[in-house]
Amino acid sequence: MAVSARESRNDETFNGWANWTTWNVALWLGNDEPLYWAMVAEANRLAHRVTAAQARRFASAWMGSVTRDGAQLRFCRWAEIAAMMNEAGDA
Repeated sequence: MAVSARESRNDETFNGWANWTTWNVALWLGNDEPLYWAMVAEANRLAHRVTAAQARRFASAWMGSVTRDGAQLRFCRWAEIAAMMNEAGDA
């Protein structure tokens, strides 16, 4: 089975994130304004204690199983996204 270029990048660090998918999810969460403010509201609602599972559910509700760039959410490192959400909750 051939592995796509994007999937092969999922085992490497990327721009300070665990992999390309995690970076891409973080990019969407941080740069799409309605999504960003929804993320801040969710982090505030959860008192800045977002877990990896909660981050996955939140992102999946907004993005489905892939981002608009084709990042498959199943490769995301959700603990990193949860940490980002907890930091954003301070906004």
